[in-house]
Amino acid sequence: IGAYRRAVASVQSIRQDIPVDYRFGRSSFRDTIGPLFTELADLLLQSAPLAASPAALAAILDEARDTAELIKVAELRDYFQDRCIVELQARTRGIESVASRTVAVYPIILPERLELLLCFSGDEKMQVTVRVDQETLTAETRRLRRFLERPATNDYLAPARQLYDW
Repeated sequence: IGAYRRAVASVQSIRQDIPVDYRFGRSSFRDTIGPLFTELADLLLQSAPLAASPAALAAILDEARDTAELIKVAELRDYFQDRCIVELQARTRGIESVASRTVAVYPIILPERLELLLCFSGDEKMQVTVRVDQETLTAETRRLRRFLERPATNDYLAPARQLYDW
């Protein structure tokens, strides 16, 4: 984990100098360097159940979420070809600022599983692992989207139920 943290920090420090290409809805950053971020988030999530205290668990889950967010920020920068997206990100509220009696669900999709980070009002956080691979989850999500585009039918109910159950 330490080596991955150092590698991510190094990449972040030179991020603006890395040439990227955005084609077919995907960033070259996500394909070439993104796995480094994903693997760090994965290792952090695997280590989370070993946390010594609720505060340590929250710190690990926050770091995993923030690491996964770095990929998304890079994709937005690449897509809009604008570094100003960082300014927008600085003005947005974090997932921690949820109203009382509210739970924010943050999904992290990994190749062999889905990790859900649950942020409750206050500082309580919880991790839920769902055993569904990325391909299956993506296919079911796309299926739901296709059915939602046909509003005259109830075909969307089966994939919606499956996604809800996961």
